[in-house]
Amino acid sequence: MKLKVTSLELKILRHTSEGYKPEDLAHDLNISKKEVEGALKSLHKKLGTKSSLEALQQLARSEFTVVDV
Repeated sequence: MKLKVTSLELKILRHTSEGYKPEDLAHDLNISKKEVEGALKSLHKKLGTKSSLEALQQLARSEFTVVDV
């Protein structure tokens, strides 16, 4: 079974791994900081990771599908 990740989760993960802070992302994406943190928490739970770098590494080793909600 393929892992399903949202396009928002991927976008947030990419930016946080580049050093963006959740509040900056929230402003740039026009969403709340809570939504940014929720997307990261959801992705880390799916991947069993604790950091953005670890999540990126796990995604690179995984078969996944991007879904929009």
